[in-house]
Amino acid sequence: MERIERLLSKIQNPQLSCELRKLFGELHSYAFIDSLTGLNNRRYFDDQLEVELERAKKKEQALSILFIDVDNFKAVNDRLGHPIGDQVLRDVAAKMKENLRRVDLITRFGGEEFAVILPGSDKGQAASIAERIRKAVEDGIFLGQKLTISCGVASFPAHATDSASLVLLADRAMYCAKATSKNKVMIAGQFQFMMAKKATLGYLTDREKPASIWVEEKFFPVHSWKQIGKDPLCFLAQSNRELLFLQKRPDGWFLME
Repeated sequence: MERIERLLSKIQNPQLSCELRKLFGELHSYAFIDSLTGLNNRRYFDDQLEVELERAKKKEQALSILFIDVDNFKAVNDRLGHPIGDQVLRDVAAKMKENLRRVDLITRFGGEEFAVILPGSDKGQAASIAERIRKAVEDGIFLGQKLTISCGVASFPAHATDSASLVLLADRAMYCAKATSKNKVMIAGQFQFMMAKKATLGYLTDREKPASIWVEEKFFPVHSWKQIGKDPLCFLAQSNRELLFLQKRPDGWFLME
């Protein structure tokens, strides 16, 4: 938008400049605003996370993100219908936004999932903010419905130094929160693995990173492959909707569960 403003400032015709500014504003809304909740959307989150991460690196400041899922929301839609469910989701989104700072950015990531960028917040501060949001939703009533959320926290530089790893770690922490008890905040790294399964990695001739993972009888195509923080032996692999944690040991690769 800053580039657009610079271009508009060069237009001599005030009426044309005003009309173009209005048009660009509408295009911005279509591209970056979620029509249901009025929050920014996933595309905007992806763009702003890169911007905020670069700013945090330059200023040597912390940055955290939250991934939030409304627990058991499908049951609300099934019981009350999607029109009521949509309004409930709008109200939940508004309640979460009320409990954030002005500098924070909350976005609808998709469905009943939300993502939040917390500039200048380390993992402890982010966890406190997440807990405030969790409590506000738990205490609220949304068109007669009592709801809870599960939240995952990941921080720069404590957990990762790139945006993709931060997203994967926050997402994993959120799913671990849902898997354990729901209505919970979990920080990346808090969860413990219960077992390790031997994994075989498949490579293409023109790629350094694995293209596939075999675990027992299961096959996982690898869409992204990221080292976890500075640990050269731990990696995150994104496969369709599944997030896989892999660890390299002296006797081979293992899938951690």
